[in-house]
Formats: sequence, structure tokens, C-alpha cells
Amino acid sequence: MPIRQILITGGTGSFGKAFLSKIVADYPHIERIVVFSRDELKQWELQQFYPEDRFPQLRFFLGDVRDRDRQNTSQNPAQVVCGVFDGKSPAPAPTPR
Repeated sequence: MPIRQILITGGTGSFGKAFLSKIVADYPHIERIVVFSRDELKQWELQQFYPEDRFPQLRFFLGDVRDRDRQNTSQNPAQVVCGVFDGKSPAPAPTPR
């Protein structure tokens, strides 16, 4: 079964942008690519670079991977999740007991 949907967390960082560029160029059959990050400015910049009329498969979700509900909303129904961590993010919030 071919991959049709991908979620890229940290999609506005250097690796995320390079990965997105590769996916868009080499895999036109992918129907939905979700870019998930917490940087609103970088998301806006990517949206300018990939306008919706030329790249209708792209979706942009603003959020933090520590927010499980928001992340789950963006994932549904992604088949592949590519997680990118910049090493500068704060430690995850403790899980309530």
C-alpha cells in the first residue's frame, strides 16, 4: 500500500524544510502532508514558499508536540510521522499521575 499521508513535526526547521522539499519534489502521489511546528512566523514563511494553489496537499498546524491533543488532531489520519527535534526545545512537561 503506497504512503498517502505524512506528518512532519518540527517541519519548519532546517531538516524539516529539506525533508518537505524532497517529499514534495519526489513523491507527488502523496495526498496530504502536514507540517506541525510551534513557530508561527516560520509556518507563514513556508506557506508563502508553498502557496496553496500550487501545493494543495500541504497543511500547516501550529502547535507543540508536548500538547498531545493538538498533536493527535494533526496526525489523524497520517500513515507516517517524521519527528524532528532541534535540541533546543525545553524538556517535555511531566506526565500527570
